[in-house]
Amino acid sequence: MKQIYILTLLLFTINLVNAQVSKTDTNSETLDASIATRILNYSSAEISGNITKIELDLTLTITDNSGCAPGAFGVHNDIAVSLTSPNGTEVHIVQDFAGILIGSPPVEITYQDLGYPSIVNETATYSDDATLLADDQTFFGAGTWKPHNSFSAFNGENPIGNWTLRVADGRSHGFPDFTCYLNATLRITTDTNLSINDLDLSDRIKIYPNPSSDFIQISGLNKSEKYNLYDIQGKKISNGIIPDNKKIEIRNLKNGLYFLQFENRGTIKLIKE
Repeated sequence: MKQIYILTLLLFTINLVNAQVSKTDTNSETLDASIATRILNYSSAEISGNITKIELDLTLTITDNSGCAPGAFGVHNDIAVSLTSPNGTEVHIVQDFAGILIGSPPVEITYQDLGYPSIVNETATYSDDATLLADDQTFFGAGTWKPHNSFSAFNGENPIGNWTLRVADGRSHGFPDFTCYLNATLRITTDTNLSINDLDLSDRIKIYPNPSSDFIQISGLNKSEKYNLYDIQGKKISNGIIPDNKKIEIRNLKNGLYFLQFENRGTIKLIKE
């Protein structure tokens, strides 16, 4: 009975693990009645499974000149942000009044041009987990906001391919304001659960010592293998390429359960103590 209980607990734990992969674009651009279009590519070597969650970090500076130096204009109602998946699904994250990236239905958000301090390198996080709508904010600023349309529209899709992020400044009132796009980070979580078949790896590939506090050594590989290391929440901790009988250092990891996933060989559980 004890063995059955342990196996059930282990399988339950494994089924909770999802994979999360982040991509960041740092190609800054000044916007004035224009759109910055950025492509974030996810390959099959980086991610698999179907989408369960999307989050976006967006960093902007609002300025009164053509560069990215801060200026007098802090906020306005002509910023628009949208994200399109490789499957063609488009989600309007921030809705604009100017009409550059009008969604359905169009709304007037309350971003204003004057009367607020400059916005310098502010990062807004857009997540379905937020409680405050981005559309309801009186200025662009740091915080976590619920997107205009839910990211759940992407759920169930395959994430592999080109994701298109568009950030627009409509200059809707003719004020000499500019938006400086600085960077964006897209986080995609998928349901790449570690399956029961992965447990068979322990008969062919060995990790020792396990549990370990400093390092683990891998044996049983026929050739060098790409690997990803995930924590119990499914967050990718590290990755790399390892030959047979080589070590992976884990001394800086927090104590707990981790999963070592090989690109072509499946997944092994390890414990850091």
